[in-house]
Amino acid sequence: MSLLDDAGRGAFFGCVASQLCSTSPPVVEERLKSLHEGFGLDFASGEPAALLLAAKLVICRVASRTYEGASAKAALLADLVAAGLPQAAAEWIREAAQAATLPCAAQLRLAQGHAAAAFSSDYLQDFDWQLNYVLASSTQSGLPLVGTPLVQLQLKVRKAGTDAEAIERLELAPAELDAAISTLGAAVSSLRALPEPGVA
Repeated sequence: MSLLDDAGRGAFFGCVASQLCSTSPPVVEERLKSLHEGFGLDFASGEPAALLLAAKLVICRVASRTYEGASAKAALLADLVAAGLPQAAAEWIREAAQAATLPCAAQLRLAQGHAAAAFSSDYLQDFDWQLNYVLASSTQSGLPLVGTPLVQLQLKVRKAGTDAEAIERLELAPAELDAAISTLGAAVSSLRALPEPGVA
């Protein structure tokens, strides 16, 4: 932290947390340029790069769901001291990281999930929908599909580890849409029931 002046130290964690909140694919050069303009350091290499990496690690740790209670905060402080920071500096960094991170912790966890998904598997980046109503059909005449409203879903899928996108389209009748929403709701409930990492 000695690389930054007094004013810069107070704003540094907030700027890094703001950058980490983005769920769009990172443009590393643009983020480094923004930090350079704000703090006058080349964060691409050397001690500034190490400072940036350390700040990201601390912020992600504070944003995690396991960072609750006095024991987790004490453990972070102990790790900072073990890394070679004086006690007073470690306490300041922990408090500054908390102040910058806790208001946007949910956004940071979402962004971390997006980042992990981007490297491990294809994932849903965005979606759109529209409602269609089938009035007639030369091939489906007389079948229940005619006169039935259909929801068309357009799913934008990001390919793992790349900037490539694919568009998937689905058409669902009301009963099929209800079943899909019910299944997704059950999946969300199951995820929420899982224990947090590191919690017995």
